[in-house]
Amino acid sequence: MNYPFFLSFVIEQLSSVMRASILKDFLKNNVHYMSVPKYREKIFQIICRAAVGEIHHGNREISQKLIENVEIRLNIKDVFPRCMYLFTKGLWNYKFGEQTSGKQEMEDTIAVYKTLGNDVLADYYQEIYKQETKVFKKKNKK
Repeated sequence: MNYPFFLSFVIEQLSSVMRASILKDFLKNNVHYMSVPKYREKIFQIICRAAVGEIHHGNREISQKLIENVEIRLNIKDVFPRCMYLFTKGLWNYKFGEQTSGKQEMEDTIAVYKTLGNDVLADYYQEIYKQETKVFKKKNKK
């Protein structure tokens, strides 16, 4: 099952059309893996990263549907996927809803990763946070 592992690293960089095509088939063909915690986590990771890609490109409705897809499937034992979901939901809120609360949701999630000692994920989400919340100012040309 290397396909999901690979997909989790590239899904954000794909075009929206390609993401939609891959996810449609991927989710339909991998429903039976949702009962296996290891694969369940990877599937949620793929969906959340796809949502981040859609948010980045301003696709409000598509990203919202992806986030809702995760939300309805989360259970109490899904700690890592819940963190991914909360960060992604915070990013969505920052871009399309209430910026202040969205920013706080993302910061809270990054803090959880730091508290748990997962610096790799904390850094990964911190980079998304910086990229998506930074305001680029145009320099005056003289």
